[in-house]
Amino acid sequence: MHNKIKFKNKLDLLLISIEALDLYTTNTLYKYIVQNTKLSQYIFLIRSGNCIRNVKNHTLFNFYHTIVISYQIYIYLKQIYLQEIIIKILNNHCNSINNSIEKQYFNRFKYIYERTQNSYNHYSYYQKVNIKQIAIINLYLIYKINNNYGFYFLIKYLLY
Repeated sequence: MHNKIKFKNKLDLLLISIEALDLYTTNTLYKYIVQNTKLSQYIFLIRSGNCIRNVKNHTLFNFYHTIVISYQIYIYLKQIYLQEIIIKILNNHCNSINNSIEKQYFNRFKYIYERTQNSYNHYSYYQKVNIKQIAIINLYLIYKINNNYGFYFLIKYLLY
């Protein structure tokens, strides 16, 4: 059960990062997954719930669906314009340059994270999470996914 929750949280944070990069991500990602209604329901449950609101959504863990969804996310992340934005944000962050793209990404990530994770999550009262650090880590993971063995890296990250 703990691995299921950990997997769901990692995938949810990854989807938050992708959505913060591109606001139309959910529409585009659903175009890839729309052929299979179970997969779209699975992604919806991952994005719509945390432990307190939807206790049963952690029981919907199927390895096949995990691989298919991960592969669709991998294909989506290979788009050149997303990689260009990621490289700009990471370079500016490393060089301590504050620009509008980086600020916009952090504001979107923080808004989406607080809207989906913090509102009813009982852990949020006990943990002071550095949201900016989580956003940068997920951005770096997305950057690494585009390299060689990216799909393997994504699966390894999500499952361990």
